Formats: sequence, C-alpha cells, structure tokens
Amino acid sequence: MGHRWSPRRLVMIGASAPATFAPGQGWSYTNTGYVLLGMIVERATGKPIEAKYRSTIFGPLGLHATRLPTGAAMPAPYSRGYGVMGGSSWPSDVTATSPTIAWTAGGIVSTPGDLATFMRALLAGRLLPPAVLREMKLPTPGSLNGPTALEGGGIGSYGLGLVHYTWSHACGVWGHSGDFPGYHTLVLSSGDGKRGAAMYVNSDALAPPGALATLEAERLLACRMRFGRTS
Repeated sequence: MGHRWSPRRLVMIGASAPATFAPGQGWSYTNTGYVLLGMIVERATGKPIEAKYRSTIFGPLGLHATRLPTGAAMPAPYSRGYGVMGGSSWPSDVTATSPTIAWTAGGIVSTPGDLATFMRALLAGRLLPPAVLREMKLPTPGSLNGPTALEGGGIGSYGLGLVHYTWSHACGVWGHSGDFPGYHTLVLSSGDGKRGAAMYVNSDALAPPGALATLEAERLLACRMRFGRTS
C-alpha cells in the first residue's frame, strides 16, 4: 500500500492487459489513458504535472485544499477510507493506499468545496477556450450504451473527460465521478457553471443496499443543485 508507483509502471501494467476490443471497434473508460495524458503534458511543458496544476488551475481558482501528492502518503488532514467488500465482518481501513496508484487518473486530494469550484469554473468557460470545452461535451460513440458503456450504460454520455448525466431524473447536469480505494467522489455543475455541488463517500464499494442509497443521494444532489431546491 505504501509503494511509490511511477507513471511508466502504471502504463506498463495497463498495456499488458488483454485488449477489450479491436482498435476502433468499441469504447471503454480507462485510467491508463489519463496517466498517458499526464505524461504527455509533462513532456510538452517540460514541467512536473503537479506544478502545472498549481500554476494553471489550483492557484488561479483558489483551490487551497487541493494538491497532487508525489509521495506514497496522503497529505493531512484527511478522512479515513474503508473497504467494505473484503468479506470480513468489519470494514478494512485502506487509507494508507499510495496516491501514486492513480496519479493523473485520480490521485488528486481535495475537498467537496474545491471540487465544486473547479467544475463550475470549467463549465463556465474559465479554464479552456470555448472550442475545447465543446469537444469535452461531445459524447463519445458507444459511451451511452453497449457492453463497454459508461458504468453499464443508461447513466450518462462520456465526452473528453466530462460526463453528461442523463440517468432518470438527474436533470442533465455535467461532471464526473471518481473511485479510489476507500473513497467515492461525485462532482457536478449546471451547464453554465452557475451552480455546483460535490459529495464524498468514504468507501469505494458498497453492498447493493448501500450502492442504491448512494445513487439516490447523487440523483437528489444533481437535481437540487441545478434547480436550487433545498428540500
């Protein structure tokens, strides 16, 4: 759990897995793609990715509780994360899992407030040119249905790192979810960036009753955020 993984090693692990489908014949979410993207940014800018995050996103948006750890320990303060699917009668504390297992695919440590600020700024056009933001919103063919669809299909369409949540009564918000050992995150924004919300669950996997409860909480959060309902 305390090993410091290199981006190159993460890509080697992903590339060694069997192909999910032939090139051009399907779609599937992959963390390895985001690790490769981080490596490309570092090569193109000549700077560590965490420095680029600070100068272009964290600093300008005032995300003072957000960082990308470079070591094998999560920076304090933090809530503890638990694994509940191991078959034991008591959840396992997996907080010590090295953030480097995710790197640019989800290794950032943040708070719900900072996450909501980020997603609102993204949708409001404060971080990217309009043409790039439009590209992020374009649904990838196959991301809405099919055997490799986003989380089984029917939840939303996936663009370039941005999800349009279209599940029943989700009110058409934009955002992204994330899972890391011991943690589940969801961050959402209205299409114009005027409203945003985020939530954490300190477990990355839940038994069916808990999973259903989490989905219902996410749906309520999405709708009430977009339309300003508080009850």
